[in-house]
Amino acid sequence: GQYPGLHVVPLFRPREIVVCSPSLLARGPKLEVLSDLKHHALLHDDSYHAWERWLKAAGVKGVNARRGVICGDRNSMLQAALEGQGVALASSVFAAGDLAAGRLVQVFTDAIESPFAIYAVCLPRRLNDPLISGAMDWLVREATTSPDAHVPEP
Repeated sequence: GQYPGLHVVPLFRPREIVVCSPSLLARGPKLEVLSDLKHHALLHDDSYHAWERWLKAAGVKGVNARRGVICGDRNSMLQAALEGQGVALASSVFAAGDLAAGRLVQVFTDAIESPFAIYAVCLPRRLNDPLISGAMDWLVREATTSPDAHVPEP
């Protein structure tokens, strides 16, 4: 959120949640408690850091955060989860559509606040442009409908 010289509006503070496809849950092994993660392939974006941070914050012991597949980026990781290839650690904001459609399920209620936030950013001089101000207003309205909203109260 530190973008010197730019107009910055916080939108979301996503939570990181554990997700997988319904088919993975159906075929097992079980995923009832956090330690059950040790029986599944962990899907990673571009490194092991997110799972390491999440497991530590959730107090999970006995699960090797370095197991599984590095997919290269969050989109590939979510696609692998959709295809039932493992369990992913996803941003609640970016997984919301797949969760609502039933393509993914949130496996545990545990959620850890992401160290990253999502912001709308523009040049201050562009705030007078109706297209820019309209887009910024729309982003804020959309963000306020999310449980992960990070928009400050007016």
